[in-house]
Amino acid sequence: MSSNDQIQSVVRDYQQRKYVSDNALEMAIGSMFAENVSDQSITSLLLTLNRLTIGVRELKVIREVLLRNSIRITPKNVGDIIDNCGTGGDMLNTFNISTAASIIIASAGCSVAKHGNRSSSSLCGSADFFEFIGLNLNVPIDDIVTGIEEIGFAFLFAPHFHPKLKRVANLRKRLGIKTVFNIIGPLCNPCTNLFGQVIGLSDAKLIPAISSLMSSIKIRSILVNSNDGLDELSNTSNGVVVYVKNSTSIVEHFNPNDVGIKFARIQDVQVDSFEDSIRATLEVIYGKAKKPLEDMVVINSAVGLVVGGKTKTLAEGIEISRDLIISKKPVDKLSELISMHGNINKLKQLEQKYNLK
Repeated sequence: MSSNDQIQSVVRDYQQRKYVSDNALEMAIGSMFAENVSDQSITSLLLTLNRLTIGVRELKVIREVLLRNSIRITPKNVGDIIDNCGTGGDMLNTFNISTAASIIIASAGCSVAKHGNRSSSSLCGSADFFEFIGLNLNVPIDDIVTGIEEIGFAFLFAPHFHPKLKRVANLRKRLGIKTVFNIIGPLCNPCTNLFGQVIGLSDAKLIPAISSLMSSIKIRSILVNSNDGLDELSNTSNGVVVYVKNSTSIVEHFNPNDVGIKFARIQDVQVDSFEDSIRATLEVIYGKAKKPLEDMVVINSAVGLVVGGKTKTLAEGIEISRDLIISKKPVDKLSELISMHGNINKLKQLEQKYNLK
């Protein structure tokens, strides 16, 4: 059976509400990478999967196929490696919260392999941020591994590690809608020895499937979602925190007041432009941000510190994060990163432009 036939067979079965086996789905997803498969077949499968209620079975199969077709890395002697990545899609134009949080987490001594991409729904994605401040997104893979091993942080630019997805990515852009790959992307960190992950979800309906998936693949995780639709924990609303460890999932409701954070308005953490997002993100890292912006980031860096084993509670993680910002350790970590893998002069120019020092 040809690649096109394999895809169309699965599409027909889904459309006719027939059972699709793991093997058939695996073959269809794998066929998306074949050179002789048509754009029409790939698009048909993407749209068909969009109409499904995606469960843990589908997520697990698709994730396994994508990782088999990606470039994997295994950093050595770095302790427990964690990631902090969200699904995006909240369309609320906040700044680079998880990016700033990742730098703070790394400055606490956690090894962070930050997996990310350019923006698909926000004004500025993690890759856009790092590139603008001087990071070279396309440094050799071996150098990225060295970054994790030597300074405890590296940015893993998704297209660099998933080159076979380029064609699918172009078709997704042409469709102009979210697909299952928006959900799967954050679950496909290239590190073979990833220990833990913070996963931000803009859609709370995904929590059961993703918590089951992370439990089955034995990656210690915390899933977060805010009631106002942010794929972060937020100081703008209550939210949900799901702790996934071994084979158990514990769901807790989150109220910012319970960890000493005052409620803010969503407008207080939104930005109006690409450069506003860059500036707000840097201001938090440099300890120059307004309180609502810093509060938003320290809540989420606290989640990463729990995953990374630096603390057991969010309240303590928030206190540690604030102390780190005061100490300027996140600034040092960011400077180390750009010096190793980019142009430090770009960052220094922005420090002057935004009066960060």
